[in-house]
Amino acid sequence: VAATGGVLAPGLVLHAELHALVRAGLSPAEALGAATRDAALALGVADSLGTLEPGKLADFLILEGDPTEDILNSTLLRRVAKAGRLYDSGSLFQALLDSPGERATAPTLRLIVGLLAMLATAFVAWRVVTLHRRNTPAGWRQR
Repeated sequence: VAATGGVLAPGLVLHAELHALVRAGLSPAEALGAATRDAALALGVADSLGTLEPGKLADFLILEGDPTEDILNSTLLRRVAKAGRLYDSGSLFQALLDSPGERATAPTLRLIVGLLAMLATAFVAWRVVTLHRRNTPAGWRQR
């Protein structure tokens, strides 16, 4: 299970995040655990997602290389199992190209989320400056 996803195709950005985790010092196995098991735990869905076990949803990838040896092997996608069906990677990407609107987030929703994020950032910046000024002795301030 991936806790994150791209706008066009959920999950594609996960590969970049895995690479970033490894560059930050995690082993490839630790990065994979963070993106699957740990993400499911954090989201409260570990009872059905995050690991391959009897009774859980069997959504997984079949790769052409071992990602625990080299995290770049996570991009060597051969097949995808989703909701009990097995797909080859080519047909999945073609489906995205044929109907991208079904996978993309609504533009209005993206705009609203973006505006809210900008407002939240502006508020936090204003609050930090206000607190800093309040806690800085008057003699230390530049005029």
